Amino acid sequence: MKKSFKILSVFVFAMLMQSCINDMDNIDNYTEPDCQLTGYFIDSETNQPVPLPVEGESGVKLRLFEKERINGRSVDFYAQKNGLFNHSRLFSNTYNLVLEQTPFYPLDTLVIDVKKVTERDIMVTPYCRISAEAIPAGKSIQISSVVSRERNDYKMQERVVLWHYSPNLDQLSINNSGKTSQDLQLIDDEEIINTPYATTLDLENDPVFVEKLNVIKANQNQIYIRVGIKTNGSYNYSEIIPVQLNL
Repeated sequence: MKKSFKILSVFVFAMLMQSCINDMDNIDNYTEPDCQLTGYFIDSETNQPVPLPVEGESGVKLRLFEKERINGRSVDFYAQKNGLFNHSRLFSNTYNLVLEQTPFYPLDTLVIDVKKVTERDIMVTPYCRISAEAIPAGKSIQISSVVSRERNDYKMQERVVLWHYSPNLDQLSINNSGKTSQDLQLIDDEEIINTPYATTLDLENDPVFVEKLNVIKANQNQIYIRVGIKTNGSYNYSEIIPVQLNL
């Protein structure tokens, strides 16, 4: 009886070892994701990339769901501030693409076939467009901007003028060094669109500017400016403007 038990124990042990070896082979044969999805959010009116928030918490979020897997986990990533989106570690598959935190009119779920390197621009209609310029004058900067848009479904809520010692610049507090804000709720949108806006940043009396002066000088006296408009809870932005100061 003892001999039979020992033989059975050896047999079970051998089977377990073989199972472990097979599992290791499966791990070794695991295929790494090697496909890429890349493209730009393109303004349907201007055919230019849409300026966006900084990649991350405040940015446009892309969520990819495998089309054939109901209630499956998504692959999430964020668009960059220049309108580019890119993910280079995807499996070849058909995905449903859902967009969140967008400063443009909503889109239906998009179906995208990802194979090798897949380039796919997405046409959108931003809530508004902002063109801006910034002219340094000593330790102050004169900023002017103009707003335009195609549709007027939503009221413009706020205008922000931002500066930072880094080009990663949007209204999120960690992504700017200073912000001035104008409440637009009581101003008619037609007046906002038809009236150029001008303001001056007094950096000399800005405590953050004084604190970061050595950093700015190390960056060849350069800071960055951006103007934003809040509509429907989201911010559209101008391009990021580099400004060389005379320090």
